[in-house]
Amino acid sequence: RVDAQAESERVSGSEGVVDKKKNLQARIKTIKERDQIYFTLGVLFILFTEYILLCQLSWLKHWYSLCVLVLFCHRLKTYHEDKMHYFLIDFCYFINALLLFHLHFYPNSTTLFHVCYALCTGPIAFAVVAWRNSCVFHSLDKITSGVIHLCP
Repeated sequence: RVDAQAESERVSGSEGVVDKKKNLQARIKTIKERDQIYFTLGVLFILFTEYILLCQLSWLKHWYSLCVLVLFCHRLKTYHEDKMHYFLIDFCYFINALLLFHLHFYPNSTTLFHVCYALCTGPIAFAVVAWRNSCVFHSLDKITSGVIHLCP
């Protein structure tokens, strides 16, 4: 009798539909909560960056380094999970790594400064328009793309 009832529910799908609906509602709630957290963090990131630019310019090197390293590590983790990690071998990541190298190891090198400046204000800045980067606060992927292309 139990097997017949289980088979009946499996065939009719009544039990599966209710479970799927509950799972979907739980996932939607989780996504909304995560998006709210990302949105809040994105706005705070912009506000704190503005504060550093306007009031504490000497902190900029450290703030940029921290943000880039945290966002790069997060992107490496997510891209590796999605098997898209080869996208990280891109020109924009190289330029950001070069800029970090310049800031922390050779801050007085004028040649390296000119190279970083030319590459950051040229192809990397143009990539914002070319790749249609946008500021979507609840998307950590879009915020990361913005930081990669706009912050250097």
